[in-house]
Amino acid sequence: MDDWKLGFVLLINTAASVAGSSALKFAVLSGNPFYATIGGVCWAVSAATFLLLVKGQDLGVIAIVTQALSLLVVNTIGILAFGEVLTLKKALGLFFVLVGLFLIAWPIASK
Repeated sequence: MDDWKLGFVLLINTAASVAGSSALKFAVLSGNPFYATIGGVCWAVSAATFLLLVKGQDLGVIAIVTQALSLLVVNTIGILAFGEVLTLKKALGLFFVLVGLFLIAWPIASK
């Protein structure tokens, strides 16, 4: 898969995963099962794009990159949209996730 296609599918995967998590948070807060359904559909899209990503790529790298990107974006949305608190412990954890993401993804960029 070309680099731009890989990046585009990775963007869709991360957006679908984050949208699914956010929709489920809305479902819990509002008690509306519609949001849970939307979240499930988004996670299905995320799973389908994950299958595209692992085709021809290192499974360990793709799994870590997709999870790390989702963790970073979901935590940012949690803080900005849902008023969750950014503690020092959470900030350090996210920092190390970011460092790990760069270390793991570096070989992909250099191929």
